[in-house]
Amino acid sequence: MNEQDQLNQFLIDFAEFLAKYYSDAFDSIDTKWKDSYVIVTIYGSKESLLEISSDGSEITIMFSESHWHIGSFRGLEINSICSNTVRDVFDVLDGKMGTCSYWDGDTPLGGATFYLTDDVSAISKELLKRHDLIKLKMWGDELVVHKADLTC
Repeated sequence: MNEQDQLNQFLIDFAEFLAKYYSDAFDSIDTKWKDSYVIVTIYGSKESLLEISSDGSEITIMFSESHWHIGSFRGLEINSICSNTVRDVFDVLDGKMGTCSYWDGDTPLGGATFYLTDDVSAISKELLKRHDLIKLKMWGDELVVHKADLTC
């Protein structure tokens, strides 16, 4: 089985595991094929959406306005790609990992992920020195912070 086929099967199996054993963390889960890869979409409350795909022999995770890649291009073997994916998905669903995006007006300029152990207040203050708006997203919740409203 080549790497793309392995990642496709991994995502199918992982989605089945989540649906069977972890469904309290989300509202619904959908698995579909697109061309030669798999997309798993997890829906949660308050417009929480987590998408995991296996396109291009890598895993791409999208949450809110941020996304990141886990793949062999970083020198990872298939076992590491799968275990890193499991870790990141559980960290998002468990509310340990969030995402932030920064904006000037209606134009998104970038984003990043953070862990609750990070100093989110310091990250927000630093980004707000350069940008009009910051959106912080945790699974099941959303906070939009405007420069004038930052009180942390």
